[in-house]
Amino acid sequence: MILFVSRQNRFVNYVKVLTLIIFAKSCLSLSSESELWKYTVETDGFTDKEVHRAKMLQANNSYIDIICNEHNDFSVFVSNGEFITIRDCPVVKYRFDKEVPITSRMCPSAKGTSVYLSGTEAEKFVNKISKSSSILIEIKDYLNTPHTTMFYLTGSSAAISKTLHACQIAGPDRDQVINYKKAVPSAISKIGPIGTKCMKKRLSALGYKIDKINDQKSLDLYMSLQSYVVDTQEENNCTTDYSFRCKPSSIINSISIRLKKADKSVYCPDHYYGD
Repeated sequence: MILFVSRQNRFVNYVKVLTLIIFAKSCLSLSSESELWKYTVETDGFTDKEVHRAKMLQANNSYIDIICNEHNDFSVFVSNGEFITIRDCPVVKYRFDKEVPITSRMCPSAKGTSVYLSGTEAEKFVNKISKSSSILIEIKDYLNTPHTTMFYLTGSSAAISKTLHACQIAGPDRDQVINYKKAVPSAISKIGPIGTKCMKKRLSALGYKIDKINDQKSLDLYMSLQSYVVDTQEENNCTTDYSFRCKPSSIINSISIRLKKADKSVYCPDHYYGD
């Protein structure tokens, strides 16, 4: 009887220890996933410009690198830890969690060790990263050989949010902009600091709400430009007219003509795209 009780106690103690080990490993796993994501700010020694980045680096040298600089240039680089190519833009297949896989072409970096997206496409991709648990990515190298890498995205929110903030890209509110006319975020992604300030001046002169006229691509710029496009389409009866003048891109490009018609003068350089 004593022997049975002793064995029973040992079994209970074993179960307790095993439970503690499993719990500790799960905590360590969550912690390590979170710690894989690092937010850093670097300053260029020649220009004094700041570069903000959220990066996840794995043991096999594969990584996701989200970068934003002071000119609001936003991009995301993905690497499988291998040399990919420096020539054509390879086919990349990726899948967030258990969603339907997506196939697209991404162009290589200068060193050929990663592929990247920029502007609006990068914003959509990163927005999806911040809401997902994992992403499986397949990149074909210069020999057309596929390389598959799994990234676990737990703990990415803090680092990504700081980088988005540096680029004046709103977090959750960004969804309502992405779902708007594609021409709106596309046009804004093409302009630099001078063009951004100029666009804000023009929209403000037309009566649209701009909180602060500066060179930051803030949410009010997206919302006001979207309102301007929708209002112009309504004025032009674009529900039944699908001509060139009703296209959102055409409406945005003709904003200076609209200002002249309204007898409002706002000077901007003739060519300010990309500054």
